[in-house]
Amino acid sequence: MKLIGMIVLIMLSITFPLIKFYRRNNCTPKQSFISILSLSLLCFLIHAPLHEFCHFISGKLMGVDVLDYQFFSRLSFKNFQNASVRFSDRTPNQLFLVILAPYVKDIIFAFVSFLLLKKKQIKSSFLAGLIFSIGLLLSAFDLFENLLGYINKFGDCNALSRTIGHVWAWFVGIVMLGTTLFLIHRIFILYKGFPERLK
Repeated sequence: MKLIGMIVLIMLSITFPLIKFYRRNNCTPKQSFISILSLSLLCFLIHAPLHEFCHFISGKLMGVDVLDYQFFSRLSFKNFQNASVRFSDRTPNQLFLVILAPYVKDIIFAFVSFLLLKKKQIKSSFLAGLIFSIGLLLSAFDLFENLLGYINKFGDCNALSRTIGHVWAWFVGIVMLGTTLFLIHRIFILYKGFPERLK
């Protein structure tokens, strides 16, 4: 995905929801702006390393030889290059687990973050935003980005379809994304009108 497209997706998936999240906060506009900007930038920087590290570590655990890896994307408007991990030949079961690893991480992060935020005991607005952005928003972004890639016939979902078929690849992707979006929606509802406003 080109750098401009990545930035636009980050804004739509991370920045705008964070703006909505912080609107019900009693932080000063300056504090909210700094939190939103820094968290959006953090998500942009850690997204690729987290995603590719999951592929990398799952491949190692499955006994697959790693031929090459690049955890960080090459950030250039002219020559943007996605982070990636290349493996040696794999069995269908190994391929399935290696492809699915980042999305299992996404679902785990989403549920753990939801449970932490649901208790409404986090008093730091930045910490709440950090959990919300990395655990829920970034997970949804990761899933949505790869479903978009599937439409254009590249990325993990496209590779997954070659092991389990197109229908099941769409089903797995949509169910995971839908679950994460539902949890995000629940957080927005739970925090709406929350009497003990975050500090």
